[in-house]
Amino acid sequence: MIDYPKCVVNLLKDLGIPENTKGFPLICDGIMFVHNNTMTEDYLHHFLYATIRNNYKFTTSAIERSIRLAIGLIKDKGNHELCNMIMGKYEGISNEEFIVSIENYLSEKIDEELI
Repeated sequence: MIDYPKCVVNLLKDLGIPENTKGFPLICDGIMFVHNNTMTEDYLHHFLYATIRNNYKFTTSAIERSIRLAIGLIKDKGNHELCNMIMGKYEGISNEEFIVSIENYLSEKIDEELI
């Protein structure tokens, strides 16, 4: 059985986001939320941030900023090749697009290994 949360952590570290970054666990939770819930993008923003906000008692703006700063670390010091492979151009990508791209990539990789 594949340990999906561990795959999430390993991929984020491979991308260049340090675990001690405030946004790291928020992104992990966001990816797990997307993995466990099927919904349209219209609802994703509302439910994603509400779920994270309830778990961490942060404001929505603090969540958005922490995730954005963590994603920004990829641009500064991260694995650009891996990031481009996962989502193509990641300049200007929204937090939700980043989270969904990571979840889609992991799900595809896991499906390929199970087949």
